[in-house]
Amino acid sequence: MTRRFWHNRLAGGLLLALLLAGLVACAPAGPPLPPPPVHLLAPTATPLPTPTQTPLPTPTQTPPPPAGADSAARLAANQYPLRDDLALARAFRGQTPAATPAGPGQPPAIGTRQSFNILSYTSNEVSVITAELLAVSDHAYFWFDVALPPPAGDALAAAAGGFDAIYGQVTATFGQEASPGIDGDPRIHIVHAAPDTLCGSPAGCSLAGYFSAADGFPLAAQPNSNQREMFVMNAQQFATGSYLGVLAHEFRHMVEFNYDRGEADWAAEGSAVLAEELAGFPAGPTASGNAFLADPDLQLNSWSDNDKYRHYGQGYVLSRYLYQQLGPALYTTLATHPAAGLAALDDLAAAGLLPRDGQAMWLDWLAALAIHDRPGVPARYELGREELNTAASAPLASLPGQVTTTVSQFGADYYNLTGVSGTLRFRGAAAVPLLATAPAGDGPVWYSGRANFREMRLTRPVDLRGVTAATLTYDVYYDLEYGYDYAYVAVSADGGVTWQGLAAAGMQGLAAADNPAGEALTPRFYTGRSAGWQTEHIDLTPYAGQQLLLRFMVLTDPILTWEGVALANVAIPELGFVDVAGANPAGGWQAEGFVPVTPTLPQSWYLQLITFPGGVPTVTLLSLDEINTLQLPLTGEEAILVVAAAAPATLHPAGYTLSWSPPVP
Repeated sequence: MTRRFWHNRLAGGLLLALLLAGLVACAPAGPPLPPPPVHLLAPTATPLPTPTQTPLPTPTQTPPPPAGADSAARLAANQYPLRDDLALARAFRGQTPAATPAGPGQPPAIGTRQSFNILSYTSNEVSVITAELLAVSDHAYFWFDVALPPPAGDALAAAAGGFDAIYGQVTATFGQEASPGIDGDPRIHIVHAAPDTLCGSPAGCSLAGYFSAADGFPLAAQPNSNQREMFVMNAQQFATGSYLGVLAHEFRHMVEFNYDRGEADWAAEGSAVLAEELAGFPAGPTASGNAFLADPDLQLNSWSDNDKYRHYGQGYVLSRYLYQQLGPALYTTLATHPAAGLAALDDLAAAGLLPRDGQAMWLDWLAALAIHDRPGVPARYELGREELNTAASAPLASLPGQVTTTVSQFGADYYNLTGVSGTLRFRGAAAVPLLATAPAGDGPVWYSGRANFREMRLTRPVDLRGVTAATLTYDVYYDLEYGYDYAYVAVSADGGVTWQGLAAAGMQGLAAADNPAGEALTPRFYTGRSAGWQTEHIDLTPYAGQQLLLRFMVLTDPILTWEGVALANVAIPELGFVDVAGANPAGGWQAEGFVPVTPTLPQSWYLQLITFPGGVPTVTLLSLDEINTLQLPLTGEEAILVVAAAAPATLHPAGYTLSWSPPVP
């Protein structure tokens, strides 16, 4: 049966969940399988000539360097500090949690009952259940809500043996979970909760289970922690055909958090879907992968609400490609590398372990999506999964003579050039906005960037000893995952040992929904999306006569980031202080994760032409001129054009125009 994976957010920001559809006969069917791939016409005997880049008429003036080139370079090179929940608990809550609380002593025996904090998918509320330990395997405890009838003994035995097999398969490829972990026990806890606890109703609960990284932290750092390595599963799904596949997926998340707590969304979710396939459950991965291939224009370094199923498929197909290209041993090195996304491939290439860096492998993957099933395809374009289709392409012959459209950043459009003769012209946008709303005057801003499980900080000393009153003013734009990612303004009077939050009129925190799990560090904060730029004023008079540290801080959880936070015109008029982001490198700011940028970035383009001389796929990376234009002769032979764009951080697509004309008689 078809399984639908949805990344879901629940109360407790450190959580990864799966929802399923079509698990039982009476449930609605999952999404239809995508249509079969477009089959290109067979080539004729005449080979396509080598592409040339016929320039457009020379512009009257040499174009200047692309606007924002320095900003793009800073964003690409930016290092985002990992968040440290233990240090944050000490600094903001005055607590001193031990990194590893005392263990439980003797392992629990079958029949033991314990309490667990369970998160509700529908209400984002935390409830406490009592669960009984009904089975113990080599690697896991199986707990069941006492409000439910206990499962049959043979089903328990099958689940215990099945997870032990999965444990070996997942750890062989992806590494080890934190063990013995926070509770000092090497076994994992699998807690089965009633569907009405998870969804508010026993009928139609589509949540299959979740892994919450918060459970691996002490209570002082994460107030809803169960202080053990564990999953929560929907008891209604126990012993179904998809149950073990879900455990493989969630166990991969647990393992990953031991090595890379800030992984890119595509890699975190894609590798978890790959774990299902490698554990012997390939149907769901194949279906989601083919859904992506049926519509491959999807931003890789982002996760949108409207395309979750395709995002799972995209991440899986890229993870499957990397597994095929690197082989099991080197893929394990990649899976346990702390760098996020394509940056981990860059590190492996720099260490001499790979002949291609992250960008080169991304481009080869885009080409592979179109030709991986072709006879004679070079090994660098193999996916190793014949059940996956090829990327859908638009037949150029069926389109009008000019098309103006967009492509997602780190996504691709595919065009079938077969049967079209003449000249193809491409013109790509020179720039792309970084933010949905630019600041007044388009001046530089301090920008937090986008990264998972990070703690971006912008800090400077402020000397108020010579004033009796002071006001902090600033302009802020924010786009944060509501209720999970937060931004703060804080001051420290003891050199950064402890911090106190400040409150501005435009901040959130007055509604319970702003902080559903009670995890915000201060009473007031920013979360959600601002209505454009807003000017804030904070009274610093209570701190007059003191030397302070002033800090803007953004905290993100392990998955999903929106545009982030941007700051401009930070000022304290009573001190004569007015900041222009990045204008004075020695201006007193300590920027950790924040970078000064312009609100517009240059747009980079990557066009690949795939031809088939002698029936063998050949991929050529085309060169554009300095204004992002290209002319390409077409002879009607079989060919595919791949149009891809890449600009760091931005969530805005890249615009381009394709036009073609028949050959001159």
